[in-house]
Amino acid sequence: MIWVLLISPPESDIRVVVTSRSLFDYGSRDNAVGNSPEMHQELTENIRSLSRVRQKLVEGDRELAKMTQGSSLEEDQETRQKIIEGSRKAYREFGRSEIGFVSHIDRK
Repeated sequence: MIWVLLISPPESDIRVVVTSRSLFDYGSRDNAVGNSPEMHQELTENIRSLSRVRQKLVEGDRELAKMTQGSSLEEDQETRQKIIEGSRKAYREFGRSEIGFVSHIDRK
C-alpha cells in the first residue's frame, strides 16, 4: 500500500492529505481506508506524528526569527542554506519511513 502525505507550514494554504492507493480501487468498499481497526489505529498514530512534526517546525520558525533579527545578507544566505539542507534531509528521512513517501504539494 502506498501512502501520500502532503505537509504544510502553519502559515500557508497547503493542505495535509493522507491517502492510499486503495482509495482509487473501484472494487469492494472493504478496501477503503479506515474500514479496518488496524488501519484506523495506524492513521491515528500517523496524524499524531504529523502534529509533533508541525510543532517542531513552529519552534524552529520562532528560533530562526530570533536569529535573523538584525542579521547581515551573508548570514541570511547561510541560514537559508541550512534550512534548505535540513528540509531535504527531513524529506529523505520521512520518505524512508513506514508510512510512505512525500509527494507533490497540493495547494488550494
